[in-house]
This record gives sequence, C-alpha cells and structure tokens, in this order.
Amino acid sequence: MAGRTESNASAVADNDTVQILMGPTGSVMERLGYRLPDFTRVSWTSEDARSVWQPRLAAIREAWKRIECLSVLEGIRPRAIVSLTPEELATWPRRFYPKDLLFIPLQVQGAPDHYSSTVAMPTTSRRISFRVAVSHRGRMADFLGAWDADAQDRIAELLGYPLCCFEFFRRFWIEQGYRDTTWPAAAATGVAVIGQFESSVEINTPPETNVLCRWLGARAVPHLPCTFDCRESVVLARALLNVGVQSGFDGEVQWLLQILRWPVEWSALNGIAEIKTPIAKVSAATETTSTKYVVRRVGDGYPAEGATGITFPYSTVKEQAADLFLTKGVL
Repeated sequence: MAGRTESNASAVADNDTVQILMGPTGSVMERLGYRLPDFTRVSWTSEDARSVWQPRLAAIREAWKRIECLSVLEGIRPRAIVSLTPEELATWPRRFYPKDLLFIPLQVQGAPDHYSSTVAMPTTSRRISFRVAVSHRGRMADFLGAWDADAQDRIAELLGYPLCCFEFFRRFWIEQGYRDTTWPAAAATGVAVIGQFESSVEINTPPETNVLCRWLGARAVPHLPCTFDCRESVVLARALLNVGVQSGFDGEVQWLLQILRWPVEWSALNGIAEIKTPIAKVSAATETTSTKYVVRRVGDGYPAEGATGITFPYSTVKEQAADLFLTKGVL
C-alpha cells in the first residue's frame, strides 16, 4: 500500500501540496455550481479495435438484457429493470409468460446508444425504448407500489441491490446530487492522494465490480457498487455471469470478463470525464470540478487489438496471452 501511495504521489505536479487520505474522508469532490448536459462520445484507438470489439460490445449489451431477465427467472434477483425496444416489448412478455414472468412498462425514453446518468426524453427524431419492470406475477404489485411512491430504498431492496451500495447511492446520488459516483467509490476503496491541482487513486480490484467500462456497455452488476471491491456486489455479479454461461451466453460472458480485466483510467475535469481503455476513449458528462480527479484501475489482461503507449493504461507490449482464460474457470 505504501508503494502504491508513493507512486501516486509522484504523479502529482511538483508544486502541488498533497494529502494522503483513505476511506470516506477522501470521497467528497470539490464541485462547482453547474453541470454540463449529459453526453457520451466514443473514439476508437484503431480501426482494428473497432472492427473486433464494436460487434462484441453490441453482443454483450444484448446478452446482458436477457441475463437480467433470466436472473429473475432463476431466483438470483427478485426483480429487474431492463430497457427494451418496442419490438422486444411486443415479443418478450409472451415468450416468458408460460414461465410466470411479467413485463410492465414503467417509462418511455429515447433509446440510449450508451450508458447515461439520466433518462433521455423521447423525441420525433430519436428511436424510443421502454424501461420495463420484470418480476414473477405475484411479486409485481409490491414493486409497482414502491415505484409509484418513488420509495428509493424500497425499490433498491426489491431489485436485490446490496444494502451497503444503496446507502452509498443515497448519500452521493440522492442527497448530494452526484451524477457519477466513480471518484467516491474509488476513494473509499484505495488510498487517495489529494492535491490542490490533481487528486488520484490507484486500485487493484476484482473485475466483477469494475464499472468503469459501463459507458461502453460492459458491466457485470446492475447497480453502482459502493466500492470497487464490494464483496456483496462480487457475489451478485458472479451469480449473474453464471446464469449467462448456463443460458448459452458463454462467449459474451468471456468477452465481458476480458474487458473488465483490462487496465482503465477515468479522469474528471471541468465536467468532462475521460475513460481510457486499451481499445477506446470515452468522453462523458461527470461532476464539474476545477481540480482534476483521476482513478487508475490496474488490470491483468490486455487485448491483442489494444493501443500501445508509454502512459497508463496503454501497454508497450501487446499481452495477448494474458487475456486468454477459461470463462468457467474464472467463475
């Protein structure tokens, strides 16, 4: 831990005064009094990376919707919320009806192309989708009552989210109005180096709780974990991934786990987050700050199509062999 702290501290500007903080003390960001509109933009590191991983990410997103529904069917979670296209909403309820699953639309939204912290309003120029509650027939009424009452704690309980993660969500998202909980979760996980001009934290955590690639559609949990090593979230993620493997999505699960094992850097400054992965860089809206915040998640794999470079998270050697593993062995 001390070695990691020294490494982080050396990355801070020479004329910056730093503090070494751990846990909740370093979790709060010094935010400004405005925010940018929500947006997400993806830039691929190469055409090779795009041609290989863009279709794989699309397959992961489609598989994940089905895994969330199947997790309810298998009793892993009591309920779920998924985003369905109009075509899916017309066919999925009939497909699952014999298995006693109900699909109830909750909200119409603009069809999201990427992860967003807000629900996009439908427009005439944008495809629509539906946020849909999925539950066994006898359990749907309780959830709809909580949804209509906007009882966030009850909704989280009924969706099977870990209590520790909802308390974290309540503190930062509901009470403090955060739109991106990356820094608070990372600072609660590792040692935060707090500087006047830049604050950073380096983490080495399980892939299952890595939600830094959610803007690309790659995540193994349906919620925002309270820390990047939340044990309850890891257990839930592994159960969901096992449902995916057992349901015929072993290829998509393996791709997902490969992505979640890569090194990734998240940084925030002036309301814009940059998420750098070996295959793509994402720009997205985040908390508005005048201080730069940086989270570096150390990885143990690297794709053959990944960019090479001398700065984190890029590698000087394409470590294809490190990215090959048996999905069932990991689970």
